[in-house]
Amino acid sequence: MRFLDRLTGEKLSHLPDAFLPGRYCLLEPLVVNGHSRLQPGDLLSDDGSGVLRIQDAESQVLAIDQSDDDQADCDLSAEAIISIAGKIAHAHDANVSPMLPAEMAAQCALEELERDLAAVLRDGHLHSISDRPRRDLRYDDLVAPVARARRLATSALSHLASHSDCWQQRTLSGVQPRKVLARFSEDDYAIYENRLYKRLLDRLDRHLARRLARIRGVNSRLERALEFQDSEQTHFRLRQDICRLWGESYLDDKTGMQLEAGKRALSDLESQLRVIRGLKQRGLYSLVPPASVVPAQVHRTNILNHDPHYRHLPPLWEKLKDDREDRLLPPEERLARQLQLQLAYVSYVGLVIRRALERYGLRRVDGNFVFSWAGRSFVLRRDVHDWVVTQSQGSTLRIVPIAWFGESINISESLEPGRIVCWPGVPTSVASPQSLPVSPLDLYVVEKVGKLIDEWMLRQLLQGHGRKLGPLPTPAKRLTEAWPEQFESISSTHVRLLAPVDAQKAAELKASLKGSANSQVEDAVWDAIEQIATLAELCGHQARFVRGQRQDFYCQCGTCQATWSLKTTGKRRHFSMRPKGASAIPEDDGFLWSGRDWLEFDLDIDLSPLNS
Repeated sequence: MRFLDRLTGEKLSHLPDAFLPGRYCLLEPLVVNGHSRLQPGDLLSDDGSGVLRIQDAESQVLAIDQSDDDQADCDLSAEAIISIAGKIAHAHDANVSPMLPAEMAAQCALEELERDLAAVLRDGHLHSISDRPRRDLRYDDLVAPVARARRLATSALSHLASHSDCWQQRTLSGVQPRKVLARFSEDDYAIYENRLYKRLLDRLDRHLARRLARIRGVNSRLERALEFQDSEQTHFRLRQDICRLWGESYLDDKTGMQLEAGKRALSDLESQLRVIRGLKQRGLYSLVPPASVVPAQVHRTNILNHDPHYRHLPPLWEKLKDDREDRLLPPEERLARQLQLQLAYVSYVGLVIRRALERYGLRRVDGNFVFSWAGRSFVLRRDVHDWVVTQSQGSTLRIVPIAWFGESINISESLEPGRIVCWPGVPTSVASPQSLPVSPLDLYVVEKVGKLIDEWMLRQLLQGHGRKLGPLPTPAKRLTEAWPEQFESISSTHVRLLAPVDAQKAAELKASLKGSANSQVEDAVWDAIEQIATLAELCGHQARFVRGQRQDFYCQCGTCQATWSLKTTGKRRHFSMRPKGASAIPEDDGFLWSGRDWLEFDLDIDLSPLNS
């Protein structure tokens, strides 16, 4: 059996003892745990058993240990991802927002079960059952001292005749008993109807707790969106971009109304949960044995049909979604759901990438997406389950989506440069050099992916800054010597381009190279001119390009006041880009303030000849 490791790109014949669901892709057909047949190209995931058995080997599927709030966020994120993927499939190239869908917020309204429960609690039916429950009398035959016996058991005489240890003394007239088999009666609260009541309270407690966690999660996202929309503490360009994406999801601008509805539902459910938990601390609940169970199907007894209080239990029970339903699904159906989620997440990450590349004029051509930047052409394509950005000169950025809802992805191996793993994570997930959390619950999701791609493209561009160009023919070399502001001579035949060249000088240099230099040198010089021209207008405007002793270059735009620079320290270079007003913003808050327009990273020095 052969597998493709999506993180490393290696092909394996055996799985490790424990693996991340979605990490491995099949290269050969496989029957999973004897129930589902997967084809080459399918991903390996969990069928609910937590293990994957292949021939004589068994591998554990990594599991997640989460709090209730984290689980609610993960469920919300998964539903949002599947919903957005469905929209992508039916969008026909129309824009789809990668933000939390509006229908997720609409789920905050009270469900029919919760409205019925509110009426039952208001009328006091559950309280009446708790305080005045129905009960049976249970009769038990026990050996007890004569003084305690109030009623003899049917077999009391025969028991006494055969148990001399219960005799006090024997007389001529008979036996004087010390103990007798007596019949005692006791109230029995463990009748079927009361066991149903106890289990109903338990299920209502779990249901309301999950619903509250879900609504709190949705409300917190809506509140953050409204606060962000009205905030003056963010850069205007970031605010416009994020609000535009949010507005595409909430077309009718009902965010505020949905938030108010969510708050009302939250208040109602919190009140219901307090009452339910109060009932679990008193009355009938404590009188029914803890191990009492009832079948999922309600048996309609006379009491459940006719008692004015008990008759409200079956409707509530039947409307409750049993939290055991998912666990009781057949393993093949659970596996199919996991694979659907994995595929939906691949589509979602592709959407986020496309929205992040819109500023570069992304367009669809022959099933792929293309855009241009810095005189270079780029192609975005889907490679089975990955997304790959390829530039015309061959460099690639591979983004590997894995629908894993753990706090982090622990990657023990060192991934190749240009390979990044994306996963939905939880709200506390933190990015690393090799992994990036991408979730519809994150307002900054497009900004994060945009920053990742921007940094990758800039690295390709900056690696060529200051490289040796040549060998140049003598006429071209003389021209560069006449322009010391732009070119630095490093030998009789080689130069470095360190500042932008205007169109007239570029045309002169190109004319002098034509026919006298080999095509590789000519292309390298022209590419360097285009690259440094791009470096002079990273903000979208032509900026003042300054060379200094402490910096390779420093730019300040007279139009938007953005600044960016490249500085060499030892064997490393440091690139920094800031929008207007950044001087008053702490370094740690830079991304939250201006998003992808706040860039800062290091790169190694590479001054080898630039050939293309």
